[in-house]
Amino acid sequence: MLSGIALAACGAQPEPTGSPQPTAAPDAAPGDATPAPDAPDGPDATALPAATGQPAAPAPPPGWEALTLSELGVSLYAPEGWAAEPDGTGGVTLHDPGEYAWAQLAAPQDAGNLPASATADELFAATLAAFRENGDFGEPQPVETRGGLDAVQISGMYYVLDEHLLVGVAVGDGRVIHFSGHGPGLGEDGEGAWAEMQPVFEEMFASLALAGE
Repeated sequence: MLSGIALAACGAQPEPTGSPQPTAAPDAAPGDATPAPDAPDGPDATALPAATGQPAAPAPPPGWEALTLSELGVSLYAPEGWAAEPDGTGGVTLHDPGEYAWAQLAAPQDAGNLPASATADELFAATLAAFRENGDFGEPQPVETRGGLDAVQISGMYYVLDEHLLVGVAVGDGRVIHFSGHGPGLGEDGEGAWAEMQPVFEEMFASLALAGE
């Protein structure tokens, strides 16, 4: 699924084997020798150039597609067929066309008042406390996102809505993105359905990147 970075080798000519020997000038006295020319300044021509910049973004998994959410200035990957719609509050909702599953992304309106040094862990503290008051959630887990955003997520059961949830917060370039993936509750085959949906939501959240990256 991940696309590698191809590095082309420099077209350096092969060097002759052994070290070049000094040669005497025609009229030179015994023992006087013309030294071999100095090597040119600069890096070894046979060395590979150092990689610069960010690694190439991985391609969507098979059966997935890239979606740009202009309302939030981010992009992410979703299974083909998922529909993205504005939710009327500045966020975006993505719907699974055939199952009870949906995801929501939003940018908190007070994010502009947050300190520039705020981390995902710090922003997530209040969110986690609110969910744990009315649900059963595991410990926060750091997430390595496609766009290099600082991100953390939890998953568990939210009793208020009778839903399984995966909740994440991502921070980057002065922006904060909240992600929530909603699955069936504790009803018939709820656990089995969530076992299938949770990895999908994890993949979606991990694919987050700022639009244009």
